[in-house]
Amino acid sequence: KVKPVLDQIVEGQTHPPDLVFLAVPPSVTELPDWLLQYNSTSKRPGVLQVLRMERDYGPASKLLAAVKYIEDAFPSWKDTIIVYGDDDVLYGDTIVQQHLQAQRSTTALTAFGTRKIGIGHGQAREEMLEATGTISLRVKAVPQSVFQVFDTPPICRTSDDYWIARNLVQQGVKLETLPSCVYDFSTGEWPSSCGTPFHTLKDIQHIDALSQIQVNADGSIKRHGGDWRDQLKRYDDCRDYLDRQ
Repeated sequence: KVKPVLDQIVEGQTHPPDLVFLAVPPSVTELPDWLLQYNSTSKRPGVLQVLRMERDYGPASKLLAAVKYIEDAFPSWKDTIIVYGDDDVLYGDTIVQQHLQAQRSTTALTAFGTRKIGIGHGQAREEMLEATGTISLRVKAVPQSVFQVFDTPPICRTSDDYWIARNLVQQGVKLETLPSCVYDFSTGEWPSSCGTPFHTLKDIQHIDALSQIQVNADGSIKRHGGDWRDQLKRYDDCRDYLDRQ
C-alpha cells in the first residue's frame, strides 16, 4: 500500500532524488514481491534502497536508518541533504526541489519542514517540525544523541518528532519552514504551492498511526480510535521525562 508513495518520490519529482531509502525494522522478515522487484520495474531502476535495520529506532527510523547507512557506508557524505517523511502521504511533485533550494540558500545548519508547532507556554515553549509534511537537513546536522532514542521509554520513542527536534536545537540547528510550502492548519491541507498531489492516503494513514497510541502510566501501549491531542500530550510527557533526567 505504500507503493504510490514510493512512486511519487522516486518517479514523480521535478527534481528527482539521487537515492530513496525505505527503512525496514528487524521484525519484518519477508518483503512483498512488488517491493523485491521494484528496481526492475521502476522508471528509475536502482534509486530505491531498502535498508534492513539491525536496531529498531521506532518512528525515528525514517531519519536514523538513512543517517546510519550514510555514516557507515559513505562517511565523507556529511553534506548530503536528507529529506524524510511519513509513509502515508502522497508528496507534492516539487517538494524535493523546494527542500534542496532551501538547504542551498543557507550556510547555517537548518532543518526545514512544512509543519511547525509549539508545545509549552512562555519561556518553556519549544518549537518542533512534524515529519508528516517532510523535513530536510544535512547529515552533519544530526547529533549522535538522537540515536539514544533506542534506550528511551515508549513515551519518547513514540514522540519522534519532538525527540529529534529537541536534540537538533540542543546541537544549534535552526528549525524553519519552507519559504513556499507551509501546512494550513485552518483548512487541514497543504497549499498548491507545495506541488501536486499533496495529501494523506486514507487507505493507510491510520495503520500504526501514532495518533492512535496511548502510553499508559506503566509504560505499556494501548491502541484506540485516535486523537491528535494524545500525540500532543505525549510530546509534553516526553519533555517532562527528559527534563527530569
